[in-house]
Amino acid sequence: MQQFERLFSYLQLPAVPHQIRTNILECIAYYRVRNARLALVGSVSALFVSVWGLYSASTLLLQELAQSGLFQYASLLFSDTSLLATYAKDFSYLILESLPVVALIGVGVSLFALIVFFRSTLLTFKEALPVSIRSITTV
Repeated sequence: MQQFERLFSYLQLPAVPHQIRTNILECIAYYRVRNARLALVGSVSALFVSVWGLYSASTLLLQELAQSGLFQYASLLFSDTSLLATYAKDFSYLILESLPVVALIGVGVSLFALIVFFRSTLLTFKEALPVSIRSITTV
């Protein structure tokens, strides 16, 4: 309400009863908080969907890592280093070919979506707080 008062102090307004202006400003503030609360519901639901997507993508990644045999190839690193030094180039290609690329991309995309929706949820939560609670939390 006070932020709108500063705007109206610079404008040359016609003579309007003070009560009407106060009612209009309160109505604007009410609808602003209401719209922010609706946006908060949407962003929280999108956040839950992205958490579910990250969970399913990470389980897919773990399944594909177990099926690809990457751990068996990686165990050669610790068991036979002389053989590894001889065939380092072929071994690196073998490791790269056995990586589950689609699952890694899925985890990366879902992690990015989780971060974006978490940020969006925090910003809309700040807008949805009433002014009285917001002033308490910023102190």
